[in-house]
Amino acid sequence: MSTLKTRPTQASVTSFIEGLTDSQQQKDSRQLLTLLSELSGKDAVLWGDSLIGFGTYFYSNTAASTSAGQ
Repeated sequence: MSTLKTRPTQASVTSFIEGLTDSQQQKDSRQLLTLLSELSGKDAVLWGDSLIGFGTYFYSNTAASTSAGQ
């Protein structure tokens, strides 16, 4: 089974959003964070250095290998 290139980190999602230079992007990101957290029922996790995910899913291909993703 191959290893995922992008992995969850311990980095703060809030700090990542606060680090955005565009104030409108910060505002939009905070609103999306609230909305997606409520809809998914999951906490946000920063994957790699710029992807925000909610929850964990398992994918498999026709060769029956399984990968975790978010």
